[in-house]
Amino acid sequence: MTEKEALVVIGALDRDDDLRDLLEDALFEIKQFVISKPLISKLIDGQIKKLEKLSEVVRVLNIDSKNSSNSKEEWLHQFSNESILSVLNSFELKKAKLKQYLSFTDSPSEMIYVISQLIQLQADYSACWPLVEVAEDEGVVISKEPDAMQLLVEIKKMSTEGILAFQQLTQISLDQYPAMQQELKRLSLLRKKENEWKISLKN
Repeated sequence: MTEKEALVVIGALDRDDDLRDLLEDALFEIKQFVISKPLISKLIDGQIKKLEKLSEVVRVLNIDSKNSSNSKEEWLHQFSNESILSVLNSFELKKAKLKQYLSFTDSPSEMIYVISQLIQLQADYSACWPLVEVAEDEGVVISKEPDAMQLLVEIKKMSTEGILAFQQLTQISLDQYPAMQQELKRLSLLRKKENEWKISLKN
């Protein structure tokens, strides 16, 4: 990338423009998109490509960028042997922390790292749920996330009835737990679509 190309990427006329402000504006749009959208690789991939370009812009134009204090923090997303309620709480907490770090940094390369951790967190969380068949005519939309409070209410109700583990979800009728039933189908479909997308990248 040449200096002229770098200036075009962030919308600068020349080096006299406030390059840091222009960079922050570009990063803000990406942050808002990632924070507000479901964590779906194909949906987020375009934002990562933008960040890769902006990372090159930072290098070419030598723009100072602000890192958060947790740029190299390791995130372990394993949820093995945990109850449904514990996994949900842990997932929401880790997701909130990662999104907080994302909002603090103005480093494109660090943003790529944090977003990759968010995508991995979603994958590890989805893997906790059992896979079920989802018919095309069921109208399941993977980008439509559940109402978190309704999901929590149903999980707590399940707990009082002795339904604590994910593997139990395929052994009972979920008709009285519509949010759980929908989320089970959504995450099953999400895992299927994510695998299909990864395969398409290899071809």
